[in-house]
Amino acid sequence: MNKLKLLSAILLTSIIAAITISRCMIGSKEPVDYVNLFIGTKGEGNVLPGPQMPHGMVKLGPDNVNFPLSGYDYENNQIAGFSHTHLQGTGGGAYGNILLLPLIGNLNRISHGKCFSEFNHEHESASPGYYSVKLDAFDVIAELTATEHAGFHRYTFPESKDAHILIDVNHSLEKNCSDGYVKVVNKKEIQGYGIYGYPIYFYAKFNRAFDEYGVWKGCELVRTYVPIPESALIPPAANPGQHGLKGEYFNNKHFSGKPVFTRIDKTINFRWGTHKCDERLPIDNYSIRWTGKLIAPVSGVYKLRLDGDDGIRFFLDDKLLIDQWVDRGETADIVSVDLVSGKKYDIRIDYYENDGVSLARLKWDLVPVKGELHAGADEESGRNIGVFVNYSTQKNEQIKVKVGISAVSIEQAQKNLEQEIPDWNFDGIHEKTRSVWNKLLNRIKVKGGSDEQKIKFYTALYHSLLAPTDYTEYDNYYSGFCGEGKVYPVQGRHFYNDDWCTWDTFRSTHPLQTIVEPKRQSDYVQSYIRMFEQGGRIPNCPGIASSGNGMIANHATSVITDIYMKGFREFDVEKVYEGMKKNAMERPGGSEELSFDYLNLGYVAYERDGAMREKGSVSITLESAYDDWCLAQMAKALGKEDDYRMFMKRAGNYKNHFDSTVGFMRPRHADGSWQAPFDPASNAGSSNGFTESNSWQMTWFVPHDMQGLINLMDGRENFVKKLNTYFEEKHHNPGNEPDFINPFLFNYVGAPWKTQGITREIMKHSYGTNPGGLSGNDDSGAMSAWYVFSAMGFYPVCPGSNVYVIASPIFHKVTITLDRNYFNGDTFVIEARNVSKENKYIQSATLNGKPLNKPWITHSDIVNGGKLIFIMGAEPNKNWGNKPEDAPPSISKQGKNNLNQED
Repeated sequence: MNKLKLLSAILLTSIIAAITISRCMIGSKEPVDYVNLFIGTKGEGNVLPGPQMPHGMVKLGPDNVNFPLSGYDYENNQIAGFSHTHLQGTGGGAYGNILLLPLIGNLNRISHGKCFSEFNHEHESASPGYYSVKLDAFDVIAELTATEHAGFHRYTFPESKDAHILIDVNHSLEKNCSDGYVKVVNKKEIQGYGIYGYPIYFYAKFNRAFDEYGVWKGCELVRTYVPIPESALIPPAANPGQHGLKGEYFNNKHFSGKPVFTRIDKTINFRWGTHKCDERLPIDNYSIRWTGKLIAPVSGVYKLRLDGDDGIRFFLDDKLLIDQWVDRGETADIVSVDLVSGKKYDIRIDYYENDGVSLARLKWDLVPVKGELHAGADEESGRNIGVFVNYSTQKNEQIKVKVGISAVSIEQAQKNLEQEIPDWNFDGIHEKTRSVWNKLLNRIKVKGGSDEQKIKFYTALYHSLLAPTDYTEYDNYYSGFCGEGKVYPVQGRHFYNDDWCTWDTFRSTHPLQTIVEPKRQSDYVQSYIRMFEQGGRIPNCPGIASSGNGMIANHATSVITDIYMKGFREFDVEKVYEGMKKNAMERPGGSEELSFDYLNLGYVAYERDGAMREKGSVSITLESAYDDWCLAQMAKALGKEDDYRMFMKRAGNYKNHFDSTVGFMRPRHADGSWQAPFDPASNAGSSNGFTESNSWQMTWFVPHDMQGLINLMDGRENFVKKLNTYFEEKHHNPGNEPDFINPFLFNYVGAPWKTQGITREIMKHSYGTNPGGLSGNDDSGAMSAWYVFSAMGFYPVCPGSNVYVIASPIFHKVTITLDRNYFNGDTFVIEARNVSKENKYIQSATLNGKPLNKPWITHSDIVNGGKLIFIMGAEPNKNWGNKPEDAPPSISKQGKNNLNQED
């Protein structure tokens, strides 16, 4: 009996323990649970909250009716549908192809441009691999998940005899569809394609047969707001043929005093960043009054839309229709007015800018041309086409649609779909996608810190692993680099493209991926080789159908060099070097018109600024000099000594823009004279010689030779003083790439404690957990990767050098799990003992048990495995890492302004 009681007690204890463990497991959070997909969806972040696999070709998500860059804008409450292709966090929009929309009601809305629904964020959710929203206008719940090449839709309908699902081939966020095709294969399957400058093919399967179906042609499902053309605007006292509105610009919010200046603005369509809209106005606290006449081309009801970020008032014939004279974020104010063709209406717009971005746009909703619906037709081609299917639904009936996408062919789209979503298990696909993300995010585990910090960290890590896009479709891939677009065999390698503007990603995204995703690195370079073979050059900003000539310099050279120097060699090194050298010898600044200046003068002359697509003669020189240093490292590794010496000499071209009389990098003319007048804080909205920056922000960009820049500034003391001023006067813009390395530069001048304090402040104040949590474009994960590195406590100031400079870790422990197929170690652990909000300063450090007195580590230190331990405190230890010999490597030696080519 005692034994029985004992066994019963043991069994009961075991059950309780199992239940306790189970509850703990259920209650514990995985890395994927900390990802907040709405961070960066408001403002300039331009990120997509929809489901996608790491580097997946399908990026499925909601598209708002105002067609924002990523398709989604948190402040817009209208959804036009769910499309399968998007860019991620970039400063330019594209894609938004093959859009589906479930709806209830009369299909005439298709020909009237009213296919959209309002929604409420309270009925919206998103997590890695999943998105859901209720479409209020139709009482339909839409759920989405995705695989690499297919999207899975689950729509929950109300009871209705008038339920529909639309497939819009015409829809695009940027390029118009020049040609398309749809065909109803049977009552459960539809296929087709659209040509948007690139092809997108699709194959869709429905889990329930259609009751009816049909096609349309000539319809635009959503009326779009467009800038009012100058021909519809006439300024007061206009001269014959003069168009636009009279703008009076005041240096205060209240229109007091006289205008600072007056001009005719042909359209009201501007967005200025965090800088002056005009050199004659302050950055903030100014106002503009526009007046004139408005003329409608046709009679009817118009929707006038005013996009603004702060105060907006709108008057029509002296009637106040919009009255929002308040400080606020970016907002769209919309009002309906009945206008008569040819009649002149008095118009007045008042706008004031309080702080930050300046936004003022005047648009209207034009009356669209009506198209035709053809019920029962099963095929259509041309422009503005699509297909609709009809159902009678029961309450809460779910209709599922799976859509395979391909850039190769309809047949390939069908194969992609059948390979990746063979059944109708929506929840299973969701769980698989979530699991893939969780496994990947688990490669960096953090302990300690707040939930807020973990949300920021894992969301940033998620965003860092989306780009570039893998365009490999099992046996083949599409590439537009041959000029006409062709399909090529995979030959065992993956082909990457898109979301890959290296001007953004070379700084942080790609260096982070060399640690987290080593398997992809050689294929990245192999993709560049294929682009070179197909198109004749290595692009720095490739797209599915573009030549890749975006932004400045040739930073693909940085990405390739960094990958090679970190030991990834599974590609034709000689071939990629050939392409890198060709860029450097023929197009060193990124475009042909710059080659003469850079190759013959050693800098880009200021005269080029007005003619260049991407202005910034100084920026181009500085960034090209860095690329030359990268190429020199490749040349040396390959035994090409002549090339090494040539490119090392060119790596010193940054000095040609340093004006010692003012202590800044400065534009100069072809004759060698300096551009005047010169203001280092002059914004990039004018031809100031800098790309998305100014001299205060860009003077520091000499990552390969910081000691050389220190020497130009007459030593460490002056360098620190100027860098202090840069931060104290708030020149720093943490939301844009030219500023990324600047907080870490104190490590080079004996003041690493300043880097520790500043990076902590940036992580706290410039990154948030709300939809506006990114202070700039995420730019294919560039901003996010900056946070991931900084939170771990180190950053790659100079990719290609295999050196990381130290910042201030925020977690008690970070464990990086290393892939033993590529690295020697199992884990690299960073411990920050006593770390807290207050204890942000490094008191001492050890690496693998040995004292670390320098503020930098190497890539080998990480991938060989080991432990980096920091002892943290509330007060700076100004003696740690402060000696000249402790500084991270540079080309130049202390006190020498020349480049030592042999070092």
